Amino acid sequence: RTTNDGATWTSITSDEPKCSSISIPNPDSIYVSCWKVLQSLDHGDTWNIKNTGGGIYGGIDFIDGKAGIVPRNQTLYSTKDAGNTWTLHGFSGIYLKDSKMHDRDVWYSIGERGAIVKTENAGISWQNITSNTYRELTVISFGPDGTGYILGEDGIILRKANVETFTLTFNITENGAGNIDNAVVILNGFAYPAGQYDFSGLLPGVYNWSISAPTFCTQSGITN
Repeated sequence: RTTNDGATWTSITSDEPKCSSISIPNPDSIYVSCWKVLQSLDHGDTWNIKNTGGGIYGGIDFIDGKAGIVPRNQTLYSTKDAGNTWTLHGFSGIYLKDSKMHDRDVWYSIGERGAIVKTENAGISWQNITSNTYRELTVISFGPDGTGYILGEDGIILRKANVETFTLTFNITENGAGNIDNAVVILNGFAYPAGQYDFSGLLPGVYNWSISAPTFCTQSGITN
C-alpha cells in the first residue's frame, strides 16, 4: 500500500496463501480475490471474508462499493450488496480467468480457449463473443473512451474499439393528450408498436423510418 504516489510502500497482509486480483471501487472499499473473496473498509488494515469455496478466484471487479463480480473455474459470482449475498452463474466447459463490469448491467468475463462471454442484463442471459483465438485469455480492461483490451497466452493482445451509438425516440400522441394505442413505427423495414418508443444502441448511419397511426396520419423520413 502506498499513499504518496509510490515513493514509499507499507506491507499489509490478508493471511491468504495466494491472491490474484484487487479492485478498489472507491477510497473506502477494497476487494481482493484469493482462495476467498476479501473486503477491507479501512485501507487494508483488517479484512472481512465475503465468499469462500474450493479453488482460487480470478479477476475481481466492483464498480462501486456494492456491485461486483468475480469468476472461479466454470462459474461467475455476482453481488449487489457488497458481498453479503452472491448469485452464481454457471458456464459449463468454460474456465473463466478475469471479469470486468462496464456498468451494473453490462459485464464481461474471459478465460481459457479464447472464451469471452457478455451479459447486458446483469447475468440473466449471456452471449458468447468470438475472439478468433484459442489462446488462454487472462486480463480484460477498458480505457477511458470505452475501448476494450484483453491480454492472453503467448503475449496476445486483443482490442475492441468503442463505437459511439445513438438513440432515436418517437413520441406519438393525440394532440399531446395521450398515446395512440394502435400506432406503429417502422425503422429500416422492421415494425414496432409505438406510443413512445426508444431505439437505443444505433450505430452511425442512415435510417429510414415511417409512422403509421390509423385514422390519424402517416409520416415518414430519413435520419442520419
